[in-house]
Amino acid sequence: MTTPSMEDYIEQIYMLIEDKGYARVSDIAEALAVHPSSVTKKMFRS
Repeated sequence: MTTPSMEDYIEQIYMLIEDKGYARVSDIAEALAVHPSSVTKKMFRS
């Protein structure tokens, strides 16, 4: 099941890809005001 937090990450990744053509961990972290390590941890959770 997708949590609201995960939905935020997915939406931000989508917007970055639409805008830039790619989504780096650092870009996602900056947009969501979190540390890059938090993005990495979130992406690799099952």
